[in-house]
Amino acid sequence: MKFTKRLAIGFVVLALALTGCSSSSEKAVDCTDPILIGAAMAQTGFMSPFDGPALTTAQIAVDKINAAGGVNGCQLVLEAVDTETNPDKGQQIATDLVAKGAKLLLVTCDADINLKSSQVANDAGVLVIAPCVGSTAMGPDNGLDLGYSLGSAVPGEAAIMAEYAYEKLGQTATLFKDMSIAYTTSQCDAFEARFKELGGTVKSVQQFSQTQAGALDKPVKAQVAN
Repeated sequence: MKFTKRLAIGFVVLALALTGCSSSSEKAVDCTDPILIGAAMAQTGFMSPFDGPALTTAQIAVDKINAAGGVNGCQLVLEAVDTETNPDKGQQIATDLVAKGAKLLLVTCDADINLKSSQVANDAGVLVIAPCVGSTAMGPDNGLDLGYSLGSAVPGEAAIMAEYAYEKLGQTATLFKDMSIAYTTSQCDAFEARFKELGGTVKSVQQFSQTQAGALDKPVKAQVAN
């Protein structure tokens, strides 16, 4: 399922919440103000390659919904503010967007990075959607009664990668584990578990963080050594 369709479904959820699940036979209301959708996501920093396409897709979904008449007669407005991949800045941005009256908050595509901003919206009774978080943390287990992700769960993705690697690339592996975000740590853990289940051998796990200077030195040296 494409992100556009997933986000459109998310906006339909918003529509149902705003209209009280009104029937299609009811006439659209006359809107004096548009519905604000906030986005506390990274347009710069190491999360921007993940968040950027999701933001673009969100705008496409908003434009399509508006062209079709909006939500119950109301137009949607997407206001995106750059968190710079900074959780504290994301928290402040979320606070500001909620204060402006945002009915839905889109957050960055990593549960660790978006936790503070998600909690702000959740505590205010605002629906929270992460377009592409791959962990299972976006939900009640992490204190979010109104939060969820449109992304595929990491364990399934990593298991598929492990199966492909075992069948096509060999039965030994050296793993490079990026410790900077939850997505990559859980991905590496799930890959390792499935690879070993298949009978493969993990020679070593090289840890690094892309937020540190010279982050790629260790993985490159380990790759050359092998």
